[in-house]
Amino acid sequence: MFRQVRPDEYELVDQLCVSAYLTAGVVSPGDDYLEFLANTAGRAGDPTAEVFVLLDRDTIVASVTMCPFGSDLTKVCLPGEMEPRVIAVAPDRTREGLAAQLVAGSEAWARSHGFHTVTVCVTDFNTVGHNLYRKLGFVRQPDRDWQPPEGVILQTYTKRVDHTAALYCGRCGMELVIGDHSECEEALHLEPPRYCEVCRRRMIVQVTPTGWTARCKEHGEIVS
Repeated sequence: MFRQVRPDEYELVDQLCVSAYLTAGVVSPGDDYLEFLANTAGRAGDPTAEVFVLLDRDTIVASVTMCPFGSDLTKVCLPGEMEPRVIAVAPDRTREGLAAQLVAGSEAWARSHGFHTVTVCVTDFNTVGHNLYRKLGFVRQPDRDWQPPEGVILQTYTKRVDHTAALYCGRCGMELVIGDHSECEEALHLEPPRYCEVCRRRMIVQVTPTGWTARCKEHGEIVS
């Protein structure tokens, strides 16, 4: 079950978020950020944000805070975007796909509230987080990376979640509503896209021995 947190659950979610981030090595004991993680009541009290929990039967196993553009809790999102923050999974429930469920819930929340893009920030050393977002179709936005006072580097990803995000075929550049693109879709499993699916710009492609990157100057980078 995926629902909003209740006030009597704030303390439990505080503990879950802190333990999740400490266990994952995203923060260290004594970090100032722990105070933010342990303030579910404060996040839930933001007039525009909403804290959600994921339950397995009656047990809270994960949590995420929905922060739309305009919320004081956002860091990098722009108009039309929302930024899920404090994506936390109980340490004993990792590798069960729960983080992906939180992201899917965030995308659904964004669509239902009229936002076209979900924006996330990941510390540069959080390999698991980077792999998750790339797998889920998020695109790197290096020009929106930032560095908080704590000194870590936060890297930005975005994903269009409205139903009009992909307009063009990434291989042939034609509108998706024109013709049959099944062969193009099959080819794109093996090769980088040549065109941006949103604006039809030619992608800047770089191929290396270990993979490829394809970048649109407007809509960011896709990594193999």
